[in-house]
Amino acid sequence: MQVQVHRQGAVAYAVIDDFFDPREYASVKKELLDIRRFADAPDTTDTAKTANGILIKQGLGVFLDDLYRSNRNKSDILTHSAKLFNHDLVSSLAEKESSFLHLIRSTSDSTLVNYYSDGGYYDIHHDTTTLTAVWFDAIKNVIGGDFIFPAYQINIKSVPNRMVVFHGCIQHGATPVAASDGAYRVSVAKFIGDIVTGK
Repeated sequence: MQVQVHRQGAVAYAVIDDFFDPREYASVKKELLDIRRFADAPDTTDTAKTANGILIKQGLGVFLDDLYRSNRNKSDILTHSAKLFNHDLVSSLAEKESSFLHLIRSTSDSTLVNYYSDGGYYDIHHDTTTLTAVWFDAIKNVIGGDFIFPAYQINIKSVPNRMVVFHGCIQHGATPVAASDGAYRVSVAKFIGDIVTGK
């Protein structure tokens, strides 16, 4: 795992390459293939609409919390991605940006898997979360699908097994994907919130 924390103007974000180790990565990829049949159109996920109900995503999605319900431990994606909340990882992030301490103080998270075929994108939006973490991967040959903070002209390449962690209030999006037949880009978004406060 390779961790970098960046700051550009008012934006701080972390880029974690090789987030899953080889064994975890293989099991996560298998699950992503297995559960794709459960993914629904963007109008079924409220996260893909503006307040006016306008769709801002072209792609399929499935909330793992709904899919697994009380059997979260059956998901390798949920199990292995929980290391995002590991104290040592959070400490290394917080050395450069103290607000990443929210990762170990959060009391809730939800996880959305998105699948983008040729032409798929997620338009500019912000999340109603304290922090959001987005992990990228691709099945077969995919070009594009980069992660962007447009107001700050930040473009982060969509590299397989890369995770970006940032403040959900910052506007962000995913550029359109160009994919060959049967190919698609995948993202796993963890929405993190409900921070415990001291009394």
